[in-house]
Amino acid sequence: MALAYEGLRQFLQQFQKETGLNVVIKDFVGLLDGGTELFEAVQDFYIHKQPYCMYIKSNPRLWDYCLLEKKMIYDKLLKEPVPFYGRCYTGICEYVVPILYKGKVIAALTVGNYRMEGENIEKKLQRMAANNPLDLHELSKNYYESTIDWNPLYMDQIQKLQVVTEYISLTYGNLLENQQKIAKVSSEISKPYILSHALEYLRIHHKEEISLEELARFCHCSKSYLSHQFKKYTQMTLKTYINNLRINSAKELLKEGASITEIAFLVGFKDSNYFSKVFRQLEHITPTEFQN
Repeated sequence: MALAYEGLRQFLQQFQKETGLNVVIKDFVGLLDGGTELFEAVQDFYIHKQPYCMYIKSNPRLWDYCLLEKKMIYDKLLKEPVPFYGRCYTGICEYVVPILYKGKVIAALTVGNYRMEGENIEKKLQRMAANNPLDLHELSKNYYESTIDWNPLYMDQIQKLQVVTEYISLTYGNLLENQQKIAKVSSEISKPYILSHALEYLRIHHKEEISLEELARFCHCSKSYLSHQFKKYTQMTLKTYINNLRINSAKELLKEGASITEIAFLVGFKDSNYFSKVFRQLEHITPTEFQN
């Protein structure tokens, strides 16, 4: 990862850690298609990853609504490119900060995961569950776990993100100067958007049995398309990527002193011998050697 991009990633991570506020980059011009290093740096900030949002986007109809929300934000900023406080159709409120390059809206930062006030949210959740195949209890539980109450003091923290908008604008200009292709604004789903959802799904479920078919179904795309994009951006097959996640989880458990056999099954391997083989391939030492 390029050093400059790594700095951006660390800044956003620290901001989220200090404030508890979610930050998402809304890319309107295909900026993240310009290079895998930039995508790698900001991938964690490319989609809404709260349990509530991930649950909602498992529904294909609501997945499309989320894409439409992005277009609506862009259209609003075209008319008036200034920060605003708004609410999406799911009942989550955010502060939206435009990113400009030579006066042109190229992206936006959405900041926050604020909940609606009063009884309106309960009615909204009931309607969403009734109109879509979603469980009301799960929907409500995820909503309250994923949101916080609005506090005016957050505005002081949000002002710190001005440096991020300036950096992204500068990066866009550099990509143009290097004659890298920047896409026009489109209603089509961007490749990084799909991949980001795939990676987050794997992060959550990597200890389970996951097939390419299941992953493609969650991302609402074909298996062949997802497989191609996954290999292009991660430089790995799906199996190798899952094994990496499992081994990283195993390393944390090994530090706690759990047995090799127990750890193998806890992180998703059905065979402890195969687990040890994969561990050695990736880490160049055995699990026992790592533990000692």
